[in-house]
Amino acid sequence: MIQTKKFRAKALFSILVAMDEAFWLTYGVLAGCVVAFAAIFYGSYFLSDKYIATFRAFPEVERGEWCSRINSTIHSTVICTGLLYSFTQQEWDANMMPIHSLDLATGLFSFSIAYFLFDLYVVIAWKIDHWKVFVAHHIIAAIPYLLFNFYGGCTMNAYLLSLYLLVEICIPPMNLATILDLVGYKDTVAYVGLFYVAYVAWFFARVCLPLYTVYVMWVDFIPHADLTSFHVLVCTVPPIVCGHVISLFCIGCFVFMITPDVLARWRPAPLDEKKKTPLVPRDHASARNYGALEAV
Repeated sequence: MIQTKKFRAKALFSILVAMDEAFWLTYGVLAGCVVAFAAIFYGSYFLSDKYIATFRAFPEVERGEWCSRINSTIHSTVICTGLLYSFTQQEWDANMMPIHSLDLATGLFSFSIAYFLFDLYVVIAWKIDHWKVFVAHHIIAAIPYLLFNFYGGCTMNAYLLSLYLLVEICIPPMNLATILDLVGYKDTVAYVGLFYVAYVAWFFARVCLPLYTVYVMWVDFIPHADLTSFHVLVCTVPPIVCGHVISLFCIGCFVFMITPDVLARWRPAPLDEKKKTPLVPRDHASARNYGALEAV
């Protein structure tokens, strides 16, 4: 009788420990990272306003975008480094199901959800140009990760969700190039180099990678999904739809926004454009497009 009670107590303790770990990897990381992104955003706003003269001359929308780029650079650096490491620690069976623990991936997904939620607030509060498009983008992008972390049992999505977040790898060079542009260093070798690095990175990360994930989705994922189960249906259908929409968004941005910027750079600049001096804020295409690179 005593041994039975001890066994039950031990089992209950194990369950509570597991629940506690899951809670912190989801709700805990999410809450902490939202606070961290808020602190970085407002901290960078305060410091930029105090020490960067160009920032003080920006309209409020561009100030919000400037600080948002700092958050997005941090997010992309952490998430891509973390997920690449996660891939080295994980193995997948023939049906792309994970073999080892998903704790690291779960924590990283919570980190990304926090970024999407806070940046959603920034896009709405600062009314970034095309803000409605980016509101839709952030919501659609977050849905699969919210389901994975908070609905439970959607482990079949881990491989594709990890791949999709690697599209963020092109963000650091793009943001750095845009910041150099905004502060008047568009004619420098550093800007030109980052401009083309960002373009090539976007092609591989946001054209080739989404095409590959859609291919895997249809070849290895959808055929094995038991859609007669309500749980599997909830785990698979929304992410499938969201994945296709985000893939189209990434490829569309490359074709209709990024590539025209590159082609525009190859055209001779107007004489009045050449006369403009550095460190004078202008109406930037990069700001209007919230992520595209200005080439003209």
